[in-house]
Amino acid sequence: MINKDKILELKNIIEQKLTPLITQDYALLDIPDHDNIGDNFIWEGEISFLKNIPYQKLYECSLNFFKQEKIPNNAMILMHGGGNFGDIYPIVNEFRLNIIKNNPNKKILIFPQTVHYKDEKILAENSEIINNHPNLTICVRDQKSYETATEHFTNAKVLLLPDMAFCIDLKIFPKNKYTDKTLIMNRMDGEKNLINPLKIENSETLDWPTFNTTKEQRFKKIQRNRRLDKIAKAIQKIPLISKIVDPRYGLKNRKNRENYIQQGIAFFNDYDTIYTTRLHGLILGILMGKKMKILDNNYGKLQSFYNTWLKNFENVETVNLP
Repeated sequence: MINKDKILELKNIIEQKLTPLITQDYALLDIPDHDNIGDNFIWEGEISFLKNIPYQKLYECSLNFFKQEKIPNNAMILMHGGGNFGDIYPIVNEFRLNIIKNNPNKKILIFPQTVHYKDEKILAENSEIINNHPNLTICVRDQKSYETATEHFTNAKVLLLPDMAFCIDLKIFPKNKYTDKTLIMNRMDGEKNLINPLKIENSETLDWPTFNTTKEQRFKKIQRNRRLDKIAKAIQKIPLISKIVDPRYGLKNRKNRENYIQQGIAFFNDYDTIYTTRLHGLILGILMGKKMKILDNNYGKLQSFYNTWLKNFENVETVNLP
């Protein structure tokens, strides 16, 4: 497999630096109760990493179903990694800050994140909360994030690490099939980049398969999930039946992570070359041995990650659009 040794090197960096920091049983918070396939690959990598840690997971939950009293007194807190540290995704960021504020006596470790703030005032306010915690480790996954974190989060331990998806067992990925097809993966959310249309023969422009729906279909799905979550939160208050609510998914499918991962793999397996504005499109393509072309998101997240970890990888290059 192309780049296998380099992938394993990144995995080893994570294991060597993180393993000594997890010193007791733990709670894993803010796992992704949503259909962003990239976030589910991060979660899969976290689970794969934690399988080799000699401590137990005592509690695992999403933001939607978190209960402070469920964190055991003897547990440290691990928080899901990703690209939501900053002011682009305020709901998730506020949750993380509340965990830091409300758990001053617990050891907290945040898995590798991209840190990005548009508003310096919000960065200063967040820094004050973060710097008040006496035992906080923040892992970041690119040099720009590291510079921001070390400058502002001066009371936290800051580590520069690859993304947790590199801890996924490579055996889950199928052998490449030749298709002669190209994917232009263009995200359409708050990080979308206004790229010029690429004219490439035998190509398709799509996002993750969970997002390739009409606005009406997306709206119906969101409304259905909100109804299920509302019912689940009501059931949580009834002691006799509260256990039917999964703290990760509520009443939704308990195999969602596995299903989303299989969707992502099957999706990418139809293409030989992938141009991407999504970081986990880039990472999944590398794990699957695809030819990867970096287009980037709207604030340079992919380029920064590439500069930090991927410059010596084969079949991975940045694309400068006119």
